[in-house]
Amino acid sequence: MLTQEVRQSVSDITELNQLKSALNRLPAVDAGDYIAELPAGRRAIAFRQLNKAQAIDVFEYLPPEVQEELIN
Repeated sequence: MLTQEVRQSVSDITELNQLKSALNRLPAVDAGDYIAELPAGRRAIAFRQLNKAQAIDVFEYLPPEVQEELIN
């Protein structure tokens, strides 16, 4: 489960390289929770920061409507 402390620390990141690093270090379920809670316009940006293996794992944990949004 994504803790409020981790959620806040990731949310405070403003540089994409740092976001990429942070998201790829999180367990897939936590990265999925974080991405699902983002505003729709930021989800794709965050998801694209994941490496291929992490993206595959994270995608499984996203709600179906978020999965569909990312595919479109």
